[in-house]
Amino acid sequence: INAEYMGAMLLFSVLGIVISPYLLSVQLLGLIHESPVLQNVALAITSNSHTLSMTVILAVVVVYLFTVAGTYLFHSDFEEACTSFWECFVWTLSNGLRAGGGVGEQLPPAKGSNHGRVTYDLLFFACINIGLINMVFGIIIDAFAALRDKRQAREEDQRLRCFICGIDADTLNRTTQHGFLHHTSKVHYMWDYLHFMHYLKRKDVDEYTGQESYVSELMMRKDMSFFPLGKASDLLSTEDGDGAGDEPSTSKLTHIETRLRAVEEHIASMRTAS
Repeated sequence: INAEYMGAMLLFSVLGIVISPYLLSVQLLGLIHESPVLQNVALAITSNSHTLSMTVILAVVVVYLFTVAGTYLFHSDFEEACTSFWECFVWTLSNGLRAGGGVGEQLPPAKGSNHGRVTYDLLFFACINIGLINMVFGIIIDAFAALRDKRQAREEDQRLRCFICGIDADTLNRTTQHGFLHHTSKVHYMWDYLHFMHYLKRKDVDEYTGQESYVSELMMRKDMSFFPLGKASDLLSTEDGDGAGDEPSTSKLTHIETRLRAVEEHIASMRTAS
C-alpha cells in the first residue's frame, strides 16, 4: 500500500470528522485500490488523459461556435431558454450534450420550411452527438484494447520465455535435450537466483568469495548483467553435439589422423617401389 493512498485516506478521515461526515464517503474510492479490474478501468482513462482533455476542449469550442451561430441566426428560438449569451452557451453545453438528438430536441420544433434551422440541428447532432462524443468513447475503448494487448504480451512472455536467459520456449525445445520445462525448472530455475541474491544480502561481506563479491557489487549498482542473457549450458552443449561434450571434435581429429596415416603409408609404399 503506497504512502499517497494512505495519506489521502487519512486526510479525508480527518476532514470527515472535523468538517462534515459526508466527506467520509470519498473513502469508498478505495475499492479502486483493492480491485485490479477497477485499476485497469481507471488506467484506461488516465493513460490517455491528455488526448481526452484535448478532445473535451475541442467539444467545448465547437459547442461555443454553435451557440454563437444559434443565438445570431435563431435568436427567437433561444429566447425561451436563455436571456444572455453566457446563459445560452451554458444551456447549449448542458442540454446539447445530454440530449440524444442534440440541442434541436430542447429548442422549439423547427418547421419544415425553415431549412436553416433544420440544417443547424442536423449539423449539431452530427458534429457533437455523433462525432466528438464517439471520439471520446473510441479513445477510452482503444486504451482498454492497448492494456489488454500489453497484459497478454506480458503473460505470453512469462509463459513462453525463460525468465533468466530470455530464450524462447521454441528454441529451447528444438535445441536442448530435455526441452523448455526442464530448462526453466532445473537449469535456470528463477527461484534459485532469487535465493542466491537474498543469501548475498544476508551474508557478511567479509565472508564473500570472489564471485559473490562481483555479483554483490553488480546488485548494488542495480546491474543485472550477471544474468546469463541469451546463454544456457544445456543449449551450448546441444549446439556442440547433442550433449556429447567434445565428442564431435575428437571424432574429427581421429578421422584426420587416420587419413594422414593412410597418406604417409601411400607415400612410403611409393618410395619403396621406386
